[in-house]
Amino acid sequence: MKTTGQNNNAPRILVAVDEPDIRELVAITLRFNGFEVESAADGLEALALADANTFDLIILDVRMPRMTGYEACRELRLRK
Repeated sequence: MKTTGQNNNAPRILVAVDEPDIRELVAITLRFNGFEVESAADGLEALALADANTFDLIILDVRMPRMTGYEACRELRLRK
């Protein structure tokens, strides 16, 4: 789910959290502070977004279904 910030030069952050309420709270807080935010519900979705886009920071929840944050982090390191 893409949520675009207001500033095109803002740092881009990917937030991967399986709990929708927490994911939205983090995204709202980051957007309020001037960041452009995209979000993912699990590690696999985060990997797909990271492959298709460039992010300045990726925030991964440790415990997610299908692929944990630890697994996603290892995979991201292998791909970069």
